[in-house]
Parts: sequence; C-alpha cells; structure tokens
Amino acid sequence: MLGRELRRPYWRYTKLQTAVSLIVPLVLLPAIPIAILDLNSRSFLGFPLGYLVAAHGFIILGFLSVIQFVRRQDRIDIEHGANEDI
Repeated sequence: MLGRELRRPYWRYTKLQTAVSLIVPLVLLPAIPIAILDLNSRSFLGFPLGYLVAAHGFIILGFLSVIQFVRRQDRIDIEHGANEDI
C-alpha cells in the first residue's frame, strides 16, 4: 500500500494516463467513418467494404487502446511501488 505522501503523484499520473487513453480513441472514432466513405462503392462478401473496415477498425482500436492503457498503468504502478506481483 502506498504511503500518503506517495499517493498524490501516483494518482496524478494515473488520472493523466486515463484522460489520454480516453481522448485518443474518442478523437479517432469520428475519423474512421470519414476516411472510409470512398470504400463503400466496393463490396466484399455482399457488404460494403467501408462498413467492414469501420467495424473491424473500431474493434481493433478498442483492443489496442486497452492494451496501451494496461501497459502504461503497469509502468506507473511499478514506478510508484503499487504493483501487484502475481
């Protein structure tokens, strides 16, 4: 458990990390549909190609965001001595 004097910097880094991890995907979410509009003229397996790219892009973006968040948070935990050894 962190001492009182170590909690403030730990939570400052954690809050900053959380904000950045939320802002980046939220900025990119509107960009994906705009970028794939031209692909809708083609189809793949009967679906518009833009739809497939957007659907898979959102899933991949979410997955990568979670991975990045966990890695950064683990580094913050180790740096501040709040990590759990499992």
